[in-house]
Amino acid sequence: MTTLNQAGEAIVERFVTGLPSTAATFNNEEYDPPTVDTTWVRLIYKLATGGQETLGKETNRKYERVGMIFAQVFTPINQGSSGAEILAETIQTLYESKKFNGVTCGDAVIRDNGKQDGWYQVSVDINFKFYEIK
Repeated sequence: MTTLNQAGEAIVERFVTGLPSTAATFNNEEYDPPTVDTTWVRLIYKLATGGQETLGKETNRKYERVGMIFAQVFTPINQGSSGAEILAETIQTLYESKKFNGVTCGDAVIRDNGKQDGWYQVSVDINFKFYEIK
């Protein structure tokens, strides 16, 4: 079974392995975005809900943990939306309906957030879950 830390490491590793040349920042990292001419991604994950799945003695109880992966794609303004959309679709394909290292991902939704803080932003929201034994 998987812990939150292991799930987080698996989520980040999948991104880094799948998109090795993409500038990115992850949970709790200080980050100075690259120049306004460079596309970059902020990838974070958070738990949302979950609960005990089975009864039993301590150290033999199964818990389902449910969360969201948020990938924010930032591209330069005035260069159209296709670059952000293509990268968002690549991220969607990387995670949607995939199972890896104890993490199961579900639906992934792409949202156009428009211009924000000097960047054009498209986000990808991905449901995920894992199971923990305690």
